[in-house]
Amino acid sequence: MSSCYILRSQFLKCKKWGIRMSGPKLGRPPKGRAIYREQQRLEREESGERSAIECEFGVGKRRYSLGLIMTRLKHTSEVAIYTTVLTMNLFRKLRLSFVSICGLGRRIILPLVSMVFSLVCTLVDMVFP
Repeated sequence: MSSCYILRSQFLKCKKWGIRMSGPKLGRPPKGRAIYREQQRLEREESGERSAIECEFGVGKRRYSLGLIMTRLKHTSEVAIYTTVLTMNLFRKLRLSFVSICGLGRRIILPLVSMVFSLVCTLVDMVFP
């Protein structure tokens, strides 16, 4: 978050509710160069975490119609959001399991197929010289 968007009143409200705001600290930067660099490193890490989360929301809106929820009641809206998030998680797990199965196929199934193929080739060479 840019420092121009962090207002002291917003900061105090967030502190009251126990919400930690990420972004540049209010006021002057610290005099210690090591402390300042550590704050900048933490801001970069938090920015990366935020962008990964925002990316998932964008994927949910684009691919899983999270932005098209038109229900009126709070409960039905929550159910629609929960099912969308559940669907996103299930598809992610399915994708990861498929990748691991393909990796297993590369390590085990392909060498096995190549051994069977070479065995069949040698048998064919023996039968039909």
